[in-house]
Amino acid sequence: MHSNRLFLVPFLLNIGLLLPNYMQAQLVNMEETWQEFLGNQKTSNVSKLVKPEKSQPANYIKYSLMYANSYFCADNLPSADKMMREIESMGTAVQDKVPGFKERYELMKVKIKAYKDLVPIWQRFLNDKSSVTRKDIAAVPEAKTVCEKGTLCKFFYMTAHAYYCEANLKDARNHFENRVLKLAKTSFDPKSVEGLNEEIEMMKSLWAGIDALNPVWTKFIETDQSPGFETDIPVIGCYTVPNIKVCLLKAAADFCNTGSEMLAKIKELQASMSHDVPGDVADKIAWLEAEVNKSDQGLANLNSIWAKFTPKEKLPSGAQYEHVFICDRSAEVKAYLMDGLSNPCTEGQNALDSIARIRKDHQPSLDDVTTSKLKKLKNLVSNEAAELTKLNKAWEDFLPDNKLSGKADFGYEYCDKAAVAKAYTMDGILNICERGQQRLDDLEKLKAEYSPELTSKTTAKIDFLQKEVARLTQEAADLKKAWDYLLANKEVSKDLEYEHEFMCNREGDVQSYLLDGFTNPCQSGQYALDEAQKVIDKYNPNLSSATQTQLNQLKARLKNENQNLAQLNKTWKDFVPDEKLSSDLDIVFEYCDKIAQARSYIIDGTVNFCEKGEQRVKDIYKLREDYLLTLDSETEDKLESLENKVKQAAKDLEDVGAAWDLYVATDTIMSWTEGYPAVDTVVRHQIRLVDFYCDKIAQTKSWVIKGLLDPCEKGDAYLAKINNLKRKHGLSYDNDLACQVRRLEGKAYQCKYWTLVREARRVTHLERETFGPKSAQIMYGELNSDKQPCETTVEYEPLGYIGVRYIVAPHLCQKTNLAKMGDPEYYKKIATWVDNEVLSKYCEASMRCKEDFFIYLEGHTDGYRFSGRKYDQSLDIPDGTPYTHFLGNKDGTVDTLQKATRHITRELKSNMELGIARAWTVKSQLDFMKVPITIGAYEHPETEKGGEFRKIDIELNITNLLLDFYEKTLKRLVKESGIGERPSSGC
Repeated sequence: MHSNRLFLVPFLLNIGLLLPNYMQAQLVNMEETWQEFLGNQKTSNVSKLVKPEKSQPANYIKYSLMYANSYFCADNLPSADKMMREIESMGTAVQDKVPGFKERYELMKVKIKAYKDLVPIWQRFLNDKSSVTRKDIAAVPEAKTVCEKGTLCKFFYMTAHAYYCEANLKDARNHFENRVLKLAKTSFDPKSVEGLNEEIEMMKSLWAGIDALNPVWTKFIETDQSPGFETDIPVIGCYTVPNIKVCLLKAAADFCNTGSEMLAKIKELQASMSHDVPGDVADKIAWLEAEVNKSDQGLANLNSIWAKFTPKEKLPSGAQYEHVFICDRSAEVKAYLMDGLSNPCTEGQNALDSIARIRKDHQPSLDDVTTSKLKKLKNLVSNEAAELTKLNKAWEDFLPDNKLSGKADFGYEYCDKAAVAKAYTMDGILNICERGQQRLDDLEKLKAEYSPELTSKTTAKIDFLQKEVARLTQEAADLKKAWDYLLANKEVSKDLEYEHEFMCNREGDVQSYLLDGFTNPCQSGQYALDEAQKVIDKYNPNLSSATQTQLNQLKARLKNENQNLAQLNKTWKDFVPDEKLSSDLDIVFEYCDKIAQARSYIIDGTVNFCEKGEQRVKDIYKLREDYLLTLDSETEDKLESLENKVKQAAKDLEDVGAAWDLYVATDTIMSWTEGYPAVDTVVRHQIRLVDFYCDKIAQTKSWVIKGLLDPCEKGDAYLAKINNLKRKHGLSYDNDLACQVRRLEGKAYQCKYWTLVREARRVTHLERETFGPKSAQIMYGELNSDKQPCETTVEYEPLGYIGVRYIVAPHLCQKTNLAKMGDPEYYKKIATWVDNEVLSKYCEASMRCKEDFFIYLEGHTDGYRFSGRKYDQSLDIPDGTPYTHFLGNKDGTVDTLQKATRHITRELKSNMELGIARAWTVKSQLDFMKVPITIGAYEHPETEKGGEFRKIDIELNITNLLLDFYEKTLKRLVKESGIGERPSSGC
């Protein structure tokens, strides 16, 4: 233990002596490195430095700054940031004490900021390379001065790319190769920066491709010959000229397979950049575009024409097409085939020669249609002479009798159009039923298009064909007309002629024999059936249902003649007694026994008189004339009866026409508003009408007249008949008849309407007779009281159909001063009563009931002699006031005079003026009611004296009191009756 201590003391002494020397050495090394660091901004060797303590602040911040720089240059930004934070933690005071520190410290911060500022630009570049320009990169100029290689590499790569986008390939390549690639060859690994390594590899391929492209393109421009180009050049969308050149080289080397594809790709590449392509490139693009369009359009045009040509081997009007198609040699074959087949006589051989050359040089694949057309063209060209020989041989065989001894073995297409005419003519005559008219049409077309020179023999045969076709056509038309007449009329026309042999339609033979049979079944029916059967056995024609039906009918006609006669005799027996049938008519109308046939006509004409009566009379007379018939007496009687009916029907028709003219001229009233339409008492005795007319219009006119004669009793019944007949037969009236039907409708309506008017008036009158007396009694009670010295009477009277009249008569039982006569309240009671007890009961909001409301005042004087009167106040009755003067006589009669007053003031001169004064005084009290008021005076004779004759009659005339009540009642009755609206009147 002591021995160790003895050893330790000298050791510690030595350490203590050595330590200051060591520390001094470290301080010297730190200072030398710092000075070297200040003089050289490149990374310094600081690995030998010992990290000072923070107690040595100057050395600590020097150490931290040098190591921050070292870490930054070594691409270790986290450690560099850590060192910078250490410096910040020491504060700024110590920085000021170290010479040169602050400048290098600020520079370090700028470099780190440049590093960080470039990061988002790089990210934007990776996302969208066209979004970063040189201006964006230049916004971080410090980035190109940093020692951090990742930042330098990104800066110069983006710069190179930007120059490329500007089409500055020289500077783009310089920055890439002399900056980016050199940095990549140092210890810096591009893979450490996201996306950088891929971008560098891409641009390497780009420049390698461009180096390979340039000589090939130059040679292509000089020679117009392209060897193609297989090297892949990356596409940078902002500048695609190299890629466009590649597309042009490929298109030129293999135009048919790649031309259209490369042109489309070029359009895409052009759309992605904003630069104009160089002139040589633009020229080649224009060349490629023209060639592609020419090839596509030319081929499309040819294929369209070919599709229209192939069915009939005829070119569309104005068709034009190319003959060279380097990408589709089969199209060239089609072009020459259309030349040859359109005009084989002049272009056939040339077309075949051209096709042979194409097939030898290019071996195109031909489809079935093209192969077939080529074969046909070869045949046309090589076989013309042989075909003409065959045709001429057939022609010579045909000339004598229009027949061939063997089978027709010739064609219809020749360069010699006269030969074509021969072929058409022979075919038309030999097959005249199937193709006669068609070959005539073909010949006309041939003449119009080629104007061939025809021999006289050919012309003669064409004339023969025309005549035969015309003859056969006319014969068929004649037969059809006769046949259609038979079907429509059930008999054969005597005026239409027809043949009996129809080589083109053997059904016509059968129809012609049937026409013969139906013309006279009794004489020629069986012969016609035999001949028709021969035709059927020999030719087996396909008979239509109509022909078969007529054939069956003729057979049945001949077979059933006896049965038909038996049926007719039975029907005749049923008909003779009353000229009616007990069942439906079921007989035929043609018999070998012409007496029987005449009877069938009589029955038919009588039973179906309107449709056939007149015609059947004519048919019987023609039958008698044709067959010199003598009818038995019974048949003669029935014929005479039918004739009489026909004559009578004509007479009936004439009479109804005369009746119509007379009635229309006599009865001209068009509307009815009051009362029932008058019953005719004149016309009915001058006309003759019957119950039935065959003519529906005549029938309608007779019913119209009958309805108008008695419209209220019979109008509706005849209108129903008229409407049913019109609807059943679809009749259409002329203006005169339509007018009279409307008049009948109007008259019939007025009959029903006026009945409803009368009922409405009756109901209204009952209402009035209930209300009027009651309301008068109420007024009587209101006007008579203990305060009234004299009685006032109130009487009710009906006025017209809807009005009422109340006569309020205050009696003058004592002498009364006229100036003071009457209490205003008395007259207000009258007005109030009128409003509340009369008008309010029946008047509606429109107050129409008050229209024509007027008051008449009549002053009565008894028979005492007038002794004169004077008044303190003036009555002021104007001069010329109109009034009615009633003057009573002893014998009870009354004279009525219309007069006008003098100007009456305070003095009265007669009983008449006294009566006027009494009326005028009341008028003054009632003027407030605002209704018209007239006055009158009644002088009673001397035999009528006393208070009962001294009075004033106040007549309240409410003319339209029950107007609304009446109209509502009428409207309800009209609705309930169902007669509807009044028909329109007039014609």
